[in-house]
Amino acid sequence: VEVLQREMLDLGVSGYNEFSGVGHLRYVQMMVERHSNRVQLTLVWNADNYRRASPTVQLLVKKLKLYPMFHSLWINFRTGPGNVIFNRDPKAWHLAHGPPYVRETILPQSANLSFPIGPNMFRQGNLEQFEAMLRAIQPFIPPKSRVCELYAGAGMIGLSTAASTCEWLRCSDENPANLEAFLQVKRRMPSDTAQ
Repeated sequence: VEVLQREMLDLGVSGYNEFSGVGHLRYVQMMVERHSNRVQLTLVWNADNYRRASPTVQLLVKKLKLYPMFHSLWINFRTGPGNVIFNRDPKAWHLAHGPPYVRETILPQSANLSFPIGPNMFRQGNLEQFEAMLRAIQPFIPPKSRVCELYAGAGMIGLSTAASTCEWLRCSDENPANLEAFLQVKRRMPSDTAQ
């Protein structure tokens, strides 16, 4: 946060004012990848696209990508009133630097599945507690069960707890950004599990 504040002040980046509709930066999301301790930084910018956000956003990205603490830098373009944080339109997302996903290994002692997570996907805020919850859920899923996970995201719950023992697993989510992440995990699973 200190690095971002310092570089914003140096460039004259202003915070967005909800009442006037003026300012550059609306929101900031920082997601730490546990194994690397690096930050996936998302800046929600008050502009329609990269061209309209430039040169200020370009200069800020140029400065921030010099810091090794940043895993990746994303810009989400969001205009208009209201407190919705992200513009969910796929065209509103711009990867300015680094890989598209952080990777999180869930339940490394059992399933050992690595999930790709982008800034436009939901991720539990406390992954340690989430893993404790998954361990508590596992005994309640009998072998050969049929499991349907709704609001599944990238399938973290179903793939971590049920995929190796269930007859079939279905995961459903309305966010189209989750599908590619789900398929990446499924492709890396043992062939007898990834049916």
